[in-house]
Amino acid sequence: MAASVVLLLACRSGHCDPGAAIDRLMSAYQGNVPGASVLIVRDGRVILRRAYGMADLENRVPASPTTNYRLASMTKQFTAAAVLILVQDRRLSLDDPIRKWLPTLPDATSTITIRHLLTHTSGLIDYEEVMPPDTVRQLHDS
Repeated sequence: MAASVVLLLACRSGHCDPGAAIDRLMSAYQGNVPGASVLIVRDGRVILRRAYGMADLENRVPASPTTNYRLASMTKQFTAAAVLILVQDRRLSLDDPIRKWLPTLPDATSTITIRHLLTHTSGLIDYEEVMPPDTVRQLHDS
């Protein structure tokens, strides 16, 4: 939210330099502090890709534009919204078995639907334990 306000104020003249606005906003996140990566896409083109702070404080690894961050449950609402848009567009159904979209999952997941995942009623304790290693790696890389 704060980044949006800074960008709006910095860009109101029509001659926007999002890099300068983001650099000002992120100036406190330089050096040995938890990191952040910023990506701005306009009309399908990347116009800004930067990183600030550290990806790993203990090992002093700087953040990069491609750093993967463990966001825990922060993205659940965005995932649900994206799925519901796909449902609205009739590209998938809440009652689709998850193996329709992730066919390499074990047979034990054959009765689990997208609805189960969105409502946390699938019975899965930890999804990474039932996924093949390559799939887990793909999820971590996304």
